[in-house]
Amino acid sequence: MSRWIDIGYKWNTETTYRVWEFLKEKRIPMRMPFDDMFFQNMFRLPHRDLMWGLKVRKKDLSRVLALLEKEGLIPAARSRYIDQ
Repeated sequence: MSRWIDIGYKWNTETTYRVWEFLKEKRIPMRMPFDDMFFQNMFRLPHRDLMWGLKVRKKDLSRVLALLEKEGLIPAARSRYIDQ
């Protein structure tokens, strides 16, 4: 059974969708604590200032952090931190 762990970053609504699509493209499973987003229309996003986080499998965490750092979605200095 996979253990899901929070990435440790939160993004506004628009950036969260961008990260979500990016990880989907890379075929990395993720979970988002965003039931409100699922019940929204993709063309009408929730308020843009809301902050959202992601959860990934523990074994994928270092890969995800490296990919997001390379894309410029997280700062380089903090991506070295892995919560265990």
